[in-house]
Amino acid sequence: MLDTRLASLHLELEKVASRLARLQQLRSEQSLRRDAIRQAMSANGGNRLAQIEAEIGRQQSLKDERARRSAHYEQLAQALGLSGAASDESFHANQRAIDSGQEKCVALRNECQNSLTEAGVLVRELGASHGELTVELESLRQRRSNIPVQMLKLRELL
Repeated sequence: MLDTRLASLHLELEKVASRLARLQQLRSEQSLRRDAIRQAMSANGGNRLAQIEAEIGRQQSLKDERARRSAHYEQLAQALGLSGAASDESFHANQRAIDSGQEKCVALRNECQNSLTEAGVLVRELGASHGELTVELESLRQRRSNIPVQMLKLRELL
């Protein structure tokens, strides 16, 4: 009984070994065929397909970037009360409006700067006048007469 079982297992082992050898040979043949197909694809423009796919990827990235920049421009145009850039004419009209607005802003800034400078000068002049008046008031408080300080200094010099 063991001998028959051993014989059947040995027969089974030979079948599996035979099947394994056939599958390994088939795998080797298919690998060679795959390599031949790849080489044929390369020879017949297969690399060109890869190049085209890469170019499509680059163009898609460029398109996405331009769409993002366009959306950003639309937001800025709306914030400034301008129309979107649907055509070259509207874009150039927006550009002229922005240039004009920029010139007005620069003129307003310069005018404000001049006003600020004039106000600073006036504050300094008023500060000096305030200082003189403070000295005069202090002098009047300390004296018996109301004769101005300059007259008293002149009197002392004489």
